[in-house]
Amino acid sequence: MACEPSTGPWTGPSSGTSLQVLRHLDTGPCGLTDAEAAARLATHGENARPARTSPPRSGAVCGAFATPW
Repeated sequence: MACEPSTGPWTGPSSGTSLQVLRHLDTGPCGLTDAEAAARLATHGENARPARTSPPRSGAVCGAFATPW
């Protein structure tokens, strides 16, 4: 298989093939080169979830049932 993105219109991830999604993300089946990955890291930062700013409310509710007094 060649490591080139496919061609075709982009209509969204739910209606596109996997190759159309890769094309939209400007990559291909073989992934990014080291240089492309470094450039995207410098531009967009690490692929990580943001830190939680407050505790989840579900913990407070569950804690109230565990020790009601």
